[in-house]
Amino acid sequence: RQQGGEHEIKYLATEGRWLLSAIGCVGNQCFAFADGQAVAHPGSADLVWNFFEQHTNSFQTDPAVKSLPCPMIIHVIGRNPKSENAQINGSYRAIGAIDGRPVFLQPGTQKLIRFSAKSNRWLIQCEGPTEPSLLSKAYHWLFAGGCVPEDRCNAFAEDCAAPHPGFCDMQWQVWEDSRGVHGFDPSVRCTVAPLAVQVLGREPGRENGEIGGDYVLCGTHCGRPAYSKPGTTLAIRYWAPMSRWVIDVHGLRNSDCCCAFVDDLGGVSEDPTLLRPWHVYASSRGCHVPDPGMVVVVPESAPRTLVAEGSSVAAANSNLGIASMKRGGNSAFLSSSPEPPTKRRHFAPYGA
Repeated sequence: RQQGGEHEIKYLATEGRWLLSAIGCVGNQCFAFADGQAVAHPGSADLVWNFFEQHTNSFQTDPAVKSLPCPMIIHVIGRNPKSENAQINGSYRAIGAIDGRPVFLQPGTQKLIRFSAKSNRWLIQCEGPTEPSLLSKAYHWLFAGGCVPEDRCNAFAEDCAAPHPGFCDMQWQVWEDSRGVHGFDPSVRCTVAPLAVQVLGREPGRENGEIGGDYVLCGTHCGRPAYSKPGTTLAIRYWAPMSRWVIDVHGLRNSDCCCAFVDDLGGVSEDPTLLRPWHVYASSRGCHVPDPGMVVVVPESAPRTLVAEGSSVAAANSNLGIASMKRGGNSAFLSSSPEPPTKRRHFAPYGA
């Protein structure tokens, strides 16, 4: 279902089609459909969408529209504020698609993250479209006349057949003027991890009870996001040699010593939320003991975007509005507005 909206995508098995319609529509009533008998879910760039056009009273193919399995927001973190191209840090929002992959734009800036089929890389380009009318400029710069911009970029990561760049396993090469080449920066990661987490369930009166509370994103460690508890030295970090997340009273360091940990089986988790059980150190037993009541969650008050402060990045609350699909030209853009999206009132069975 559309988040905060009144539409849904559903599969009509009797006709092997994915339908885009208002919630509650029955049968093949819809305003868009895509043939997809062999497609397991609608998040596939292979689907070709057909929209009902009132002026022709028929469905017309719109090759620009894509339904992709990607997040609305991704975050680039970890580049040292004093290093070259520290401006790549920040949050980026999905605005469209090219080469079957999503394009992300940092709101209020020219910065883009996009896939290049030519080089088979994800690129971060800080010199994109300029004001005014940023989305309009982005449209013309990226898509007008089918022109694709050059692959010159501030940073890139080799593609691993990923549907979007928000995976911590990607390794980013960042341009260094002093060397005249892109250099690998192990601290830079692109992620969909939450910008704040909360440790719950450990009673304050118990040993190591001080680990409870709110933590905010503070950078990366061992290739994963890291969190610190404001006003303390406590940190939640990833310890790659043992594939586990740890809570350390001594902050970010390369050590297996910690006051609590949770195993990340397979080492695939992008953040520590919802992993269980947590083991907390008990001095009376000289080892870590499972605490079934302890959990790390994303608080409701967690910010959704990072705000650049000079070359550094800090978490901040942001009202992103409701995302809606805009059709036109060679791409489909996502827009943000504090008002609900305009209802599309033209429905029809696709046989009409």
